[in-house]
Amino acid sequence: METMEKQTEEKALADTEAEDSREVRVKEMSEEGQGAGARTYMPAVDLLETDQEVTLIVDVPGVNDNGVSLAIEKNILSLSAIPAVCEIPNKRLAYSEYGVGEYKRSFALSEEVDREHVTASLKDGVLKVVLPKMAPVTKKISLTTA
Repeated sequence: METMEKQTEEKALADTEAEDSREVRVKEMSEEGQGAGARTYMPAVDLLETDQEVTLIVDVPGVNDNGVSLAIEKNILSLSAIPAVCEIPNKRLAYSEYGVGEYKRSFALSEEVDREHVTASLKDGVLKVVLPKMAPVTKKISLTTA
């Protein structure tokens, strides 16, 4: 009996530690328009680069096209994504391991990014943002003799 109680206590401790770890990655929002306890998550991002472009691959599960907002202001690309609410009629949520909240992430852009031709697409909860690079400009400087 003692062994079973000890295992139960150890499992509860492990569950608490896992939840604490998850909470470290989540910050409480205090922005206007968000209710108390609303959460913001930092989505996982892969960054791919070629000579012609930089591509961001962003995981935003549960988000549809209407829930994505992308903006470039000065040198910062900001993304925000809100998952669609999934409710099943005549059912209530009894238990959940998946927290729902807004995804937010910002990226500093280099001067070589062509801000006028940035494109984005969303498929199956994966946002793809393509940041084309501007063609390098070479200016020949002539010397004058004094």
